Amino acid sequence: MASIRVKELSVAVLILVLLVAPLNLAHAESVGQWTSTTKYPLALAGESCVTFSTTIYCVGGFGGGGNSHNQVYQAALSTSGIGSWSTSTPYPTAVDSASCVNSTAGIYCVGGQDYPNNVNQVYFAPVSSSGLGSWSGAAPYPEALAGISCVAYSGYVYCVGGFDTNGDEVSSTYYASLSSGLSSWSGSTQYPLAVDREACTVFSGDIYCVAGETGVGSNQNSPITNAYYAPLSPSGIGQWTAALSYPTALAGLSCAPYSGYLYCVGGFDSNLLSGASAYFGQASSSGVVSWTGMTQYPVPIDSSSCVAADGYVYCVAGNSVTQSPQSTLNPVAPAYYAPISAASTTSTTPEFPVSVAIPITLALGLLLVAGLGRVNTKKSGPRA
Repeated sequence: MASIRVKELSVAVLILVLLVAPLNLAHAESVGQWTSTTKYPLALAGESCVTFSTTIYCVGGFGGGGNSHNQVYQAALSTSGIGSWSTSTPYPTAVDSASCVNSTAGIYCVGGQDYPNNVNQVYFAPVSSSGLGSWSGAAPYPEALAGISCVAYSGYVYCVGGFDTNGDEVSSTYYASLSSGLSSWSGSTQYPLAVDREACTVFSGDIYCVAGETGVGSNQNSPITNAYYAPLSPSGIGQWTAALSYPTALAGLSCAPYSGYLYCVGGFDSNLLSGASAYFGQASSSGVVSWTGMTQYPVPIDSSSCVAADGYVYCVAGNSVTQSPQSTLNPVAPAYYAPISAASTTSTTPEFPVSVAIPITLALGLLLVAGLGRVNTKKSGPRA
């Protein structure tokens, strides 16, 4: 009989270990050291970059005088960084602060600013083995906005926020079908805040939007920490839910999604100063459930454009302002990349709910004590 009870106790111990173990450590992916790579051909900020296979395409941007550009550049991505940049098909209009997304067929770019005026044009260019094709117009965006953040998911494009020609942020959101070539836009669930220069990404059918800036009274430059997420469907964006706030109030940050994580770099604060902070966040069905600091970016930066591909994060150009300026414009050309590497961190969301695990753990502890007494062993019982 004693041997049977010992087997029962062994099973109980195994269950206890399985229940308690998830409460300790969770696997997370940080980034390693940033390494300088091929500079962007121009000192620009507010460009919008996307990846297509192993190639990065960057559209537009603004220069030191605030003037918008129509140049498009492309380069190969590899474990050695960004390759040589080459000119690609120019964008139909000078633009900065547009939002570009990739689809299976090519690249769509939405809105932006041809300084000093906003634009509502939307353009598409096919991508093939020969590179970027000619740009063609799609249905105009319903509002002339810049600083929008768009994502593509399951045959649709979804866009959030932005600022109008007066510099005022909006909370409007719109979506359109890629199968129709973005032939029409429909309004969707408004964002909880009027916001621009937020960073939106998509994972497993949900859109996640992080930080940005909103107007407070006469101050139109008020970065926030708020983060929200919502489900996506062919009917648009669902109900927004608050997620874990970003660690720092910043706008103009750039977030790249990769394998269930968001990698966010830079941004400007309420003094319009660029920052070098970088964080990664774990995305789940409950929103972004943790933020962890990672290797700081080599230079203070905002309005850069970052992408992630094949285990690396690549960030291109941007604005770098480090002192209270007469002007808030200082576009730079450097680009950097860093490997995504494994790290361990304390989980903020146990895989097994604490409210359930603790009572079960205590019950199993009592079971073990009782069982050990019956078999007359000298081992002490486990601690809950």
